[in-house]
Amino acid sequence: MTWMEALPPLVIITVALAGMGTLQDAVHRVAYKEGKKVQRDRFSSLMDARDATVRAEAAAVAASASSSSSSSARPSSP
Repeated sequence: MTWMEALPPLVIITVALAGMGTLQDAVHRVAYKEGKKVQRDRFSSLMDARDATVRAEAAAVAASASSSSSSSARPSSP
């Protein structure tokens, strides 16, 4: 049963590799008080801020358009 001889080193290596990633994540969570954002960089953050600004401006334009259209939509008198 040679696989039983190979099993303990395999378990040790697997636990060590998993432990390194888990420890890195735990330290990051403690240091920054939130989880790490995967595949996020400065450009992504800037685009999120730009998108929020565009959405706010679009909502303001839509609100002003709907308020002006409701005041101008008077029924014509016969």
